[in-house]
Amino acid sequence: MKLLFVHDHYFRCREGLYYSDNLTYFVFQRYLPHFDHLTVFARLSEKTADPDTQSRACGEKVDFLFGPNISSFPAQFGGRQKEQARMKQVIKEHDAVVARLPSEYGLMAAALARRMNRPCLLEAVACPWDALWNYGGLQAKLYAPVLMYRMRRAVSKGKFVSYVSRNFLQKRYPPNTSAMTVSVSNVEIPK
Repeated sequence: MKLLFVHDHYFRCREGLYYSDNLTYFVFQRYLPHFDHLTVFARLSEKTADPDTQSRACGEKVDFLFGPNISSFPAQFGGRQKEQARMKQVIKEHDAVVARLPSEYGLMAAALARRMNRPCLLEAVACPWDALWNYGGLQAKLYAPVLMYRMRRAVSKGKFVSYVSRNFLQKRYPPNTSAMTVSVSNVEIPK
């Protein structure tokens, strides 16, 4: 069985290997006992990876597909149809989807998976309101309530939802009453 993991995260490349600060191969290994293969759909940074400060994200049974930034204001009004068609094709090639939210690609994958009757786990890992309102400029503040609404709507339609909080995200982004939910920390503590 093949799993598709979707998030707007930027990975960096060096000598054909992919690196990240927080989405590492260690994180992806939690899915591999249940799936034969994992495809990560994300974005690729133009900056070169630094193996001294970043960890490897690639490894056995994990490959990557990259899309352009669809989170920018201009991208919201152009180019999304092409990426949506591409995402639909990628989902067809996989048995299940993990959509990490908040993210534009995650929201897109969650909606498509639901329409295509593919099992989809929504991972609620942050509150877009807090992220955009408290740390962004004017555009971010204007977009904060929109993205909060979109994430709340996606979670309310999800059948499987994983939260990184015990209560906070569950209250702000409540699941539907028939959804299977779990609280799982995403903290990695090195040995």
